[in-house]
Amino acid sequence: MMKVLSSFETYALTEDEQKTSTFFSSLQLARLHNLRTTYALARLDLTFDPTKPTKFMQEEAALHGSIEVLTLLIDEAIPSQ
Repeated sequence: MMKVLSSFETYALTEDEQKTSTFFSSLQLARLHNLRTTYALARLDLTFDPTKPTKFMQEEAALHGSIEVLTLLIDEAIPSQ
């Protein structure tokens, strides 16, 4: 596997590496779940300020993105035994 320096480049993974990369320990999955919960609760706690609508939209979008990435990782994870 080569080191990637840019956000627009990908790692060249073999089929085995791709499969292995989806294995998470139960502790790692618990951490991902806890992070997702933290971001979801923060999203629920957001308060809209009509004088700063852009700030609210940016915070909401950032939290939404974090939740979606964590959900993707959790959904694609294969628990390791």
